[in-house]
Amino acid sequence: MRAMRDRLRAPLCRVSLLVVVVMLLGCPPAAPEKEATSLRGRVTSVVDGDSLQVEVDGLAVEVRLWGVDCPEGGQPGGEEARSFVEASWLDRWVEIEVVGIDRYGRTVAIVRGDSGEELNSELLAAGWAWWYRRYAPRRDDYQAIEAEARQAGRGLWSQAGALPPWEWRDQQR
Repeated sequence: MRAMRDRLRAPLCRVSLLVVVVMLLGCPPAAPEKEATSLRGRVTSVVDGDSLQVEVDGLAVEVRLWGVDCPEGGQPGGEEARSFVEASWLDRWVEIEVVGIDRYGRTVAIVRGDSGEELNSELLAAGWAWWYRRYAPRRDDYQAIEAEARQAGRGLWSQAGALPPWEWRDQQR
């Protein structure tokens, strides 16, 4: 039992160490306008529309996309958002522009592909995410991308009464 616990603890310690290093490098918890730390890795799994697991130098890093919020798993549109990300980003090499660390220890970031495409923006453009104004108030481009997806009726916006995830989470409590 102890050997198994030690085997499980070692990777967690390495990931915790990575989180500490990122925090010590001065990654702010808010706006990415400041110089950010970048990591490079491969997307190994998609937890949900706005959360990924990325392998960086042999370490599993949980990444929460900054500035967007996708429906939760049990919420209408949640599975579609996850599937959208999985179909186009799973197993890809990405650049992770670290914005901060959230209260769950996840790396909050903007994720870009090798051609410069940004996953955060792609989710908004496809209509599978809300611009998360609370955490990204100065991203007028995100606001415009979401507005265009709404007007075109893409993704969530093809449904009447799409409920923002933060409201849905409040209702679940």
